[in-house]
Amino acid sequence: MNILHIINGYVSSSLYRAFVLQLSKSVDNQNVFVPIRDIKQDGLNSIESPKIKFSYSLIVTSLIYRVLFFLKISKTVTSVQSQFNVSDSDIIHAHTLFSDGAVAYELNKLYGTPYIVTLRNTDLNEFFKYLFYLRPLGIKILMNAERIVFLSKAYQQRLLDNYIHKKLHESLLSKSLIIPNGIDDFWINNINDNNKQIGSTIKLLFTGEIRKNKNIIGVIEAIAKLESYDIEYLIVGEGLNDEESYLKLIKDTIKDIPKIKMLTAVPKEELLNYYRESDIFIMPSFTETFGLVYAEALSQGMPVIYTKGEGFDKVFDEGYIGHSVEATNIDDIARGITDVIANYSQLQKNCSSASKKFSWEAIAEVYLHNYSEFKETTNNAD
Repeated sequence: MNILHIINGYVSSSLYRAFVLQLSKSVDNQNVFVPIRDIKQDGLNSIESPKIKFSYSLIVTSLIYRVLFFLKISKTVTSVQSQFNVSDSDIIHAHTLFSDGAVAYELNKLYGTPYIVTLRNTDLNEFFKYLFYLRPLGIKILMNAERIVFLSKAYQQRLLDNYIHKKLHESLLSKSLIIPNGIDDFWINNINDNNKQIGSTIKLLFTGEIRKNKNIIGVIEAIAKLESYDIEYLIVGEGLNDEESYLKLIKDTIKDIPKIKMLTAVPKEELLNYYRESDIFIMPSFTETFGLVYAEALSQGMPVIYTKGEGFDKVFDEGYIGHSVEATNIDDIARGITDVIANYSQLQKNCSSASKKFSWEAIAEVYLHNYSEFKETTNNAD
């Protein structure tokens, strides 16, 4: 099997590297096209393997390519054609709907190569939401795809409810898949199966980038409403990719609150201990494609509080491994904390086993099955 990947976000997220590496255990030939915006990104996260060929291409070289979407796509298509023999590809996997999917759509028109497309946070919360003139293109990409991957049921529902005419729902649903992102094998290999009881002091944890979207201030305000509870809140991640003004706001807010502490980012080996020493992971982000840290927390036996209607919502039934909350409603965030506390023993027992669905091995098997299935369908049609 010959797979052509188009991955705009490859250099900024390790999850793509993990996915391609896992696939290489079963796929003989993968070509990975990586659009970059800075020559310093050339070669980042590449994999040395005779089964994998990378091409990094500087696409956005001036402001005009940021503004004129179709010009960017045209340049990308030309660059892909110059680097790979697209007609040799059995499948194209576009890892975002618009920036990658538009390229796959054009290549499909030129070569007839079938493609699978994944819908992510920026597709819903930026392209579909604000770039009205691109919505028809997004729908064309979806309609012409062999498979559409959603990271969660919540994102599938939001797309259908807000942007897709009802007459198209059945067609899109018939080729839709719900496949989450995977987490680093480190977490799967170090799953914590121990049952845990919550103590009189409730230990909340956040890990990740210190950014306004993560809604850390909202959690601090929710904690302030829970005066009858003894709550500690540990924020781990300063220095990853901070928004300086938001970081300063948090520091100013917590300077006189001894039970809320902030630490710099730490290696995963040390982060594992913070997960195990805490009771509840909480990250009610305003928007979130998926949120790998939720899955990491589950692997360490931690119930999670996540955002209603965003990427992690509906990955599991409500109340199975945690609770969803409205990110903009401080009272609801506080309610989520008390709900997890009240049902802690039952929630905690489900967490570590639930995390196994996020292993890259299991996820790759699902993709391989679908690659093979629609490759066979395409061959039969020929």
